[in-house]
Amino acid sequence: MKHLFPGALALLLCVGAASANDAAFSGIPGSMTLLQGEHPQIRMESERVVLTARPKNFHTSATFVFVNDSPRAARVTMGYPETNYGDGWEDGRQGSGFESFSTFVNGQKTAAKRTKLSEKEEAKAGFGAWWLKTVNFAPRERKIVRVETVSPYGGSVNWGFGNSVAYHFTGANWKGNVSRSDLEVRVTQPALWSALGNAFIGEKGAYFKPQVEVKNGVATLRKSWRNWPAQAAVYVGLWKSVPFWMEENPAMAVASYGDALANTVTFRTGGEAGKIHGIATNRPQGFVRNGVPFVSVWHLQNRLSQMADNINEKSPAPVKTSWDKATKSTKFLAGPYELRFGNNSKTMEVWTGNLLASRVTLPAAPILLAHEGGYENTLFVPLEPVAQVLGLRTKIELEKRRFSITRATWPVAAE
Repeated sequence: MKHLFPGALALLLCVGAASANDAAFSGIPGSMTLLQGEHPQIRMESERVVLTARPKNFHTSATFVFVNDSPRAARVTMGYPETNYGDGWEDGRQGSGFESFSTFVNGQKTAAKRTKLSEKEEAKAGFGAWWLKTVNFAPRERKIVRVETVSPYGGSVNWGFGNSVAYHFTGANWKGNVSRSDLEVRVTQPALWSALGNAFIGEKGAYFKPQVEVKNGVATLRKSWRNWPAQAAVYVGLWKSVPFWMEENPAMAVASYGDALANTVTFRTGGEAGKIHGIATNRPQGFVRNGVPFVSVWHLQNRLSQMADNINEKSPAPVKTSWDKATKSTKFLAGPYELRFGNNSKTMEVWTGNLLASRVTLPAAPILLAHEGGYENTLFVPLEPVAQVLGLRTKIELEKRRFSITRATWPVAAE
C-alpha cells in the first residue's frame, strides 16, 4: 500500500507562522482509498475534484468513478482521508478539521463513520482520520461516489501567498493506475488575483502553473494528470492582489523561488478593471496604476534599512516611518531627509532637519489601502520622485510585474 509521506505537509507548512500554528483547526480532503492492500478487482477509473474558494473557507466536491473489472461481486470498505493541522489538532482536539462532510453513492446520500487514527497510524498513513463507508459492487458494475467537504484555509507564506486550497490524491491502492485526475479551483470573489500550484510526490515538490479561464467574472484554474498512481499532495496558493502587482525581493534570486515566480499566474475576477481592492494577508511591495509606479512605505523602509546594514559604516543613516491617524499623513525619515506625504495630496515635502528644503509635485496622490488581515493599513507613494530625492536607482519590468531598488548616493553616514 502506497501512502503520502507526512513530511510533504510539514515541508509546506513549517515555513510560515501564518499557515499551520495560527490557522483555524483545519482538515485537508483526499481521494477515496482502501484501509490496506491493493484491491484486485475494483479500479478507480477517474476522479474530478473541484475546490471553490470562498471568503473564509473552501468547498471541495470530489467525484470518483469506480469500476468492478471482475465477473464477481465485491463488498468494499472505502476510506476518505482527512489530514488535520492547526491549533486544535496540536492540542489533541478530537473533532473533525472539516466544517462539514457528506458523501453520496450513485446520487444517494450515504452515512460515513469518522475514525481518528492513533499517532502511530497517522505517522504511517500521512493523515489523521478516516471517513469510512461500505460500498457493494455487482459484477462489472460502475459506480459514482461523491464527497463534499468544507475546510478552513491553510497558509503558504513561503510562496508569498496568504491562503492555499489543498487536496491530497491518495488513490494509489486501487487496481492499476487512475486513467485521469482533474483538479479545478474556482475563484468567485471580485479582485485581481495571483495563484501558484505546488504538487508533492513523497517529499519532493514541484511548482506548476495552473491553466486559467475567466468566464462571467468567475475564474477556473485547472490541472490534470493522466494514467498515474494518483498519489500526490497538491496545493494552490491564492493571493488577492492590487492592480499590476510587482515584487522586488533579493531572496527571489534563489532558484526555487524563481521557479515559483515563473509559475505564478495573475487574473481578474469581476469588478471594475481599475478598482483597487483591500489587501488580504500579505502586503504587496508595489504596483503600477495608470502608468505610475507606486511603492509601499513599509517596503521602502525595509529595503533602505537592509542597504544601510550592508554598509560598513559606524553610523548608517536612520530609516523610520511615523503615521498620523488623525490627518492620515506620513513622515518618512531616510538619512538626512524627511519626506512628508499629506492625505490625498500630490505634493511631497522634503525636509532636512527643521528646514523645508523643497516641495515636489507628484504624478499621483499617495494611495492608502486597507487590510483584510491583521496588519495596519499601508500607504503607497509614487516611486520615482522618492527615488530621485533619495538618490536611488530603480528598474521597472512591466511585463514581469517586477521592480528593483538599488543604492546610488544613499544612504549616507550620520554626522
